[in-house]
Amino acid sequence: MTFATISGTARILGFKSRSTLYSWIDKGYLDDFLYEDAKGRTYLKQEGLREFMVANTVPTARGNVLS
Repeated sequence: MTFATISGTARILGFKSRSTLYSWIDKGYLDDFLYEDAKGRTYLKQEGLREFMVANTVPTARGNVLS
């Protein structure tokens, strides 16, 4: 199972910033993908995350970053 930081996940998914991920975390959408280590650092499980984000993101006129 692969984990990445929130910054790393934003880069992997092609976001320009981490704000979308933080927003989804705050709303509880990514609870199934969150992992916190003993030092309190937050990571996101990568397995299935892209598919979840694509399935739950509304495409925009600019195109969907995740597809």
